[in-house]
Formats: sequence, C-alpha cells, structure tokens
Amino acid sequence: KKSRGCGGMSVVPELAHEDPQDGLLHEGGPSNFEVVKVEAANSRDWNGVHIIKVKLFNCTTQNTDSFLVTPRLLRKLKQGKEQWKLYARSFFPKGPPPKPLHSEPPRRLRKAESVLRDRTSRILLVIEKVTDLGNQQAILRTAECFGIQHIWMVAPVELKKLQPEYLKKVTQGSDRWLTIRKFEKTSDCIKALREDGREIWVTDLSQESIRLDVARSTFNVNLPEKMAVVVGREADGTSKEMIAAADKRVYLPMFGFSDSFNVSVATGLIIQQIFFNWPEARQDLDENEKVMLRKDWYQKLAKCEDSKKEFESYVDSPPQPLEDTRMPEEERVPKIMKKVRKRIAAKEAQLEMNKN
Repeated sequence: KKSRGCGGMSVVPELAHEDPQDGLLHEGGPSNFEVVKVEAANSRDWNGVHIIKVKLFNCTTQNTDSFLVTPRLLRKLKQGKEQWKLYARSFFPKGPPPKPLHSEPPRRLRKAESVLRDRTSRILLVIEKVTDLGNQQAILRTAECFGIQHIWMVAPVELKKLQPEYLKKVTQGSDRWLTIRKFEKTSDCIKALREDGREIWVTDLSQESIRLDVARSTFNVNLPEKMAVVVGREADGTSKEMIAAADKRVYLPMFGFSDSFNVSVATGLIIQQIFFNWPEARQDLDENEKVMLRKDWYQKLAKCEDSKKEFESYVDSPPQPLEDTRMPEEERVPKIMKKVRKRIAAKEAQLEMNKN
C-alpha cells in the first residue's frame, strides 16, 4: 500500500474538457478508495476547479489507478478545501502567501452585485398560458438576462394535469435568480396586478395597438412607475380577458410574410425595445428587496459550507460590482461532453474528406 503524498500537482486547463469518472467510484463506494496523490487539476483556484486527476488506492483490489473526479467527490474522499490548499502551496512554493479573508472578494459575489445594481422591478413580465415548455424556458432566460426580476405566470390548461410542477422544469437555472409568482386563472393575475398598482401593457396584433418602437417618439408615451407587459399563448396570443383589462396594447412591426414572431423571440425584442425607449427603467430595484435578494443569492452561489460562511460575511459589506460581467477569456471553456466533441470532430473530418 502506497503512502499519501502532497506534491507534484500540475495545472492542466484542458482537463476541463474531460468527463469525470465519479460514477465508477460510486459503484465501488468512495470509502473503499484512498487518495495517494493529487496529480493535476484544470485550475489552481479551488473555486475554478471542475475536474481533478487523482491517483487512488483501491482497498479491495489492492490496485492503484488514476481517475478524473469532481471536487464534490474529492471532498467525499476526505480531501477538502484545506488539503487542496496544501497541494497548491506545495506546487507553488515560491508564490505569494495565501491572501487574508476579504483581501480579494470572490468574483461571483462581485458579479452578483453587478446584477443587483442593474435589476429592475419597475417592469414586470406576465407570461399568459404559454403552452410550450421550451418557449417558457427561453422567455425566463431572456428576461433574467435583461434584468427583469419579477415574472408572473398564468398556467396553461393543457399542461396543468401533465406538469403540476412545471415551473421547476421550464429553465436550466435562470429561475433561481428570479422572483416567480404563479396563477391558475387570468382574472386572479389581473386582480393582483391592480393591487400592486401596475399599468398593464398587452402585446396584441390588432389595429387598435400602437407600435412599441415609436411609442415614445411618435405617441409621446411615458413609462409608468410600475407596469406589467403581457405576452400570450403561441396560437392566439393574449386572452380577451387580458386585452379587456389592458391600459395599452402594443405590437412590434414585421416586414416579412410571416404574421408573427415566435413568442420567446417576441418577448426578447419587446423587453429590449422597452429599455431602448425608456433606459431609466433599468437599475430600479427597491433597496429592501436588494438586501433580501443578496442574502438569497449569496447562499445559492456558495458551493460548500465553508463558502457559505465566507459569503455570509460579505452580506453587510458587499464587494464592488464588476464593470464587465462577461466570463474572463481564460475561463471561457465550452461545455461540451467529450463524446459529443469526438462525434462532431468525426463528422467535420468526414465532410472535409468529401470535399476533397
């Protein structure tokens, strides 16, 4: 049986493209393996590590092999964050000493502050009875990207029995950062909008609607202090009940043969046009709501209990927002599975051969 070591760890960014082998270790039980050596990782920074190459001793077979594991599994092998720091320091013995707490706030918290700064509750988006889950997912993701915080959804009748918890499946993570409220009936949604003091703008293709792109310049429309913009079902748009309750009916002009945009595309264009016409609508989030969202988001951004405690210490004195929230170039790694990359490469090679 080999003794454990803590030196010789390499940083190999290409490991981020590899698939972890956690499943193989779970089958044998993580407790049956002991860490002999951490050989490599895709990053030196623990928060940036996705894949770790580690040499393990199998207590059952008495064999030693290398595996690609995730940080989550590494913790189950009793190699947590403190051990990781030992590996990193042993590989970079001449580097700077570990920075004290709060000397450099985590980037994810600075990004959270940037998002909070640009969030708005002045505009609320209502998704009325959209039946396609793919469209719902796209709408939520688009709204979150534009900085809309509050999304209200009127459940489609077609999905009520098939998907009673459909909100959990409409998006791959975007809904974690949104405040979503559900309604069974349009009338309940309208009543709640009125109680919240919101002016209702309904998207509608009828001749009674005004063009949204020239609403301010031509029709001298001012954006209310609190408003809701409503998008409707794919087949027939917003309901007659919602249109009857509308304070304004708006549409986007089209210049082709098609009679309508896809509902998710239309929603993105509408939100963008509103912010283009009325840029003052951005950065309009109540300070009390910011505090509540900050506490919630910081907990969600933490990957482990140690991070939760660290991030909590920033709640009362949050870090400065990022000027540019885009992912740094050195961390921009395409999230494509290894077998998918191989399949794409093979097809591209075949196409190239066919050309020759």
